Amino acid sequence: MDFMNIGFRQYELAPEFEFILNESETGTNRNTREYIKWVQASLNQVLGLNLAVDGVMGANTRSAIRSFQKQNGLSADGVVGANTEKAIGAAVGAKGSPALSVSSMQCDIIDEFDFDSFILKLSHEPMLVKAAKAIIASLKTATPVRKVELVGHTDKSGREKYNEGLGQQRADNTKKYFIELIEWLQPGASSGIVFNATSKGEKEAKFSIPAKNRRVEICYPKVPVSPTPVPTPVVPADPCATFTPNTTLPVPEIIKQVIIAIKAIAGQFPLLSLTGVVFPTTVRFLDKREQGEACKIYHRSLDFSRILIANGVGFSGREFTIAQSFSGTPYVILMVGSGFSDGTLIHELAHAWQSQHHGSNPKAVMFNSIACQIAAFKDIPNAKAAAAGAVYLRRGLNLYDPKTIALAAEAFANETVSAYDYVPGKPFEQYAAEQIAQQVEDFFIEQAKDFYLKRVTPVPSIVTTIRSVAPNARSIPNEMSLSVVRFERSSTPKVVLHP
Repeated sequence: MDFMNIGFRQYELAPEFEFILNESETGTNRNTREYIKWVQASLNQVLGLNLAVDGVMGANTRSAIRSFQKQNGLSADGVVGANTEKAIGAAVGAKGSPALSVSSMQCDIIDEFDFDSFILKLSHEPMLVKAAKAIIASLKTATPVRKVELVGHTDKSGREKYNEGLGQQRADNTKKYFIELIEWLQPGASSGIVFNATSKGEKEAKFSIPAKNRRVEICYPKVPVSPTPVPTPVVPADPCATFTPNTTLPVPEIIKQVIIAIKAIAGQFPLLSLTGVVFPTTVRFLDKREQGEACKIYHRSLDFSRILIANGVGFSGREFTIAQSFSGTPYVILMVGSGFSDGTLIHELAHAWQSQHHGSNPKAVMFNSIACQIAAFKDIPNAKAAAAGAVYLRRGLNLYDPKTIALAAEAFANETVSAYDYVPGKPFEQYAAEQIAQQVEDFFIEQAKDFYLKRVTPVPSIVTTIRSVAPNARSIPNEMSLSVVRFERSSTPKVVLHP
């Protein structure tokens, strides 16, 4: 047997697994955590116990095995051999419902917690969402998930007692967020599910990379997979349903509320002024052509009945999108001025998408955009100084060399900072509002070029994410994105620059 495959060195076989060495049978691998979890879950069902289904052959599990063996006339040695295994399987069958099979437990792992931290990271979100959706899906089956085990782990740095507490903090914090996530995805779904948060501390720090040991395991019964039905051929639907207005807009009232909103925003941010702002005089819905252009990017993810175009412009004369409710109905008003380009329209529609897909705060996109632009403005002196300093570092800190001075001055002058610049290839939730919108606009422009050059540009993951969300549906990556304050310096490697 290759003990390295089960996470232990051959000369340090853990005591909780030593019973395996007493077995003479071959074929069934009883040396896995999944097998021990099956034993624990089965004994819970047969004997009415509440053993932790953690895959560890501890004292309580051994005692339960002995009790079962005594009740069934078997040798009460606490070892699960072929006879005991067969008896457990028969007892489970007699109960009328199957216990967890050896391979029936799903354990999703979120790892690489920061050192000495229990705070969840953005990189954990995809696995948490995957696990939450699987559990929610199980509620529609004959075997819904009713118990979830969250086990916190640490690396071996520090004292054992401290690590036990840190592992518990990781499990507790993950449990809290995981329950909230399930409720976000489907309100009420977490009721009736028991969530247990425990800690293993450093006891199972079995990976050579310390960050892999800083983890939380989320374990629950696997959700049965239904056979995939043979799809019936269908005629592809129109990629976008356009909207025909059937109501008259209260234009004067809308314009009044927009002006009030702009002044209120200026009052909240001292660095902003009304210089460059042009208050709107007209408001309208998108026309058919504009909706058609939008559909090329957003498909069916936008609700055009709640998007308006105004002929004003925002702070510093730039386009600006405002989220505002009128008569209890939330609208998004695109302040794009007159004679705007399709690219500008696509950019501002990204902000409309961000507003419509935030579950609790449609205005979050406005404040994120402003916060990022102010942060970028404040970073300009530091960025320029860093660019000049980098020149001196590369050239040996010769403060009096004319060539070095000239290069440093050039770097200082050329360095820029922008909330619109971005580095491609990151997850959706790591970009801020303007970086998302700029990437969408860039893809739209590339698509237009592709039509004439007869080429195809791959659809970026940002656009794929946007297209995947139904109109007005909540998007957790979007909400996470709108909590990020981010900008880029022009000297950042691989950065895509914009004016």
